[in-house]
Amino acid sequence: MSDRNPNFALFSPRDSRIPRIRIPMGNCPKNFIKEAARYENILFLAKITFWSDALLLENDLDVEPFSDNLHQFYPKTPYHISEEEIRKRTDLRKECIFTIDPLTARDLDDAVSCKELKNGNLEIGVHISDVTFFLEEGTPLDEVVRKKATSIYLVDNVYHMLPREMCMFCSLLPGVDKLAFSVLFEMTREGEVVSRTFARSVINSCVQLAYEHAQVMIEYPKKEWSASELPEIKGGFQPSQLSEVVNHLHHIALKLRSKRFENGALRIDQTKLIFLLDPSNGAPAAFNTYINKESHRRVRVR
Repeated sequence: MSDRNPNFALFSPRDSRIPRIRIPMGNCPKNFIKEAARYENILFLAKITFWSDALLLENDLDVEPFSDNLHQFYPKTPYHISEEEIRKRTDLRKECIFTIDPLTARDLDDAVSCKELKNGNLEIGVHISDVTFFLEEGTPLDEVVRKKATSIYLVDNVYHMLPREMCMFCSLLPGVDKLAFSVLFEMTREGEVVSRTFARSVINSCVQLAYEHAQVMIEYPKKEWSASELPEIKGGFQPSQLSEVVNHLHHIALKLRSKRFENGALRIDQTKLIFLLDPSNGAPAAFNTYINKESHRRVRVR
């Protein structure tokens, strides 16, 4: 069968366990497309050289790069949040807000916060990057993003739903004013939700923590951190304040998980594998198991 790319043809293996294969037209018989009927009952011998490409093809996933004519719909650079836009939003830039992600992450789409209220309750904040501010509805870029629907994470690569430039605009990098959509929960220390507030906001993350940092804070809440042990902390906040927030969130997370299990929630602890691929053909060369620790468990409020 023909592929959307005229330089390739699609071959469907007889064994359904094998994904469809994209073959360069230069390796196909002459007039293969024009005289397709001649080859309907002929079996071809083929070899998959890049398995990741085969998996994308088999699942009909769109990983085509964004075309140059869509650049006009990207945010203008350099971009600065206007005072008018800030006045429309809840200003949380002075709050102790930060991200917790894998050590090498650059696409930081959510941040957290937690502070004690005068009545003894906690205000827990979840702050999601406000992509919709930059992605105008109904534009050609919006149509392409809708079709992609999601970012695609493979073992060796990531195909982003948004253009790379827009990902960096929206990424909640520390020390930079960013637009967000925030949910603020007032909760008792037993995990009971007292109230919820939803707001478009402007935030300024004070640090980009990794799961490894958060895990040490959970295991050693009174640890004295040296400057070299953590990424640079902005906004005048101290490591002890970050540790306090992490442990408040951890405490609430334990309470919420306990309640869910008491109410019959199902827990499935499947072993997650990490693969090392052969760069020459994308085939698995080695594997290891992924250890899921407490710092990976996010606060979920229902």
